[in-house]
Amino acid sequence: MDAVHNIPYLVQHWDKCDEDLLRGMLEDFDAKYNEPGQGLAALYDHACGVAG
Repeated sequence: MDAVHNIPYLVQHWDKCDEDLLRGMLEDFDAKYNEPGQGLAALYDHACGVAG
């Protein structure tokens, strides 16, 4: 099962969020549903200011 449904909880509890786990879930989702570099992980990186 895809873990995208966990994102709202993680955002609400950011101080407890395992960012590596979150990014891994986003990458897994992207590998299944999106073009490389155009999915949720890329958006997350952009929002966090991570160069890619």
